[in-house]
Amino acid sequence: MFRKIDINNLETVAPKLYELGKDYLFADIWQRPILDTQTRCFITISALILQGRYSQLEWHIKNALSQGISKEQIIEVTTHLAFYAGLPTAISALEHMPEEIWSCP
Repeated sequence: MFRKIDINNLETVAPKLYELGKDYLFADIWQRPILDTQTRCFITISALILQGRYSQLEWHIKNALSQGISKEQIIEVTTHLAFYAGLPTAISALEHMPEEIWSCP
């Protein structure tokens, strides 16, 4: 049985891991000025798809949408990755995308 761990319960499940992510990843790495937030979103989504880390996709796709990235851009990145990661990987990523990706205008 798998436990759904996401940003909403990570602090309770693994407090130190939550702290490291909050303090170093999001408060430091994501804030560095050399890459903008949208570029970081594309990189993160791509890395998650390439590694098959589909359970993490939902939060990062919702974050990308909130940063002004369109669902068409996310689908295009996934299509592009199919030729580097393989068609099954891209299709699996599409299957694991949150409802927001399909319901956006």
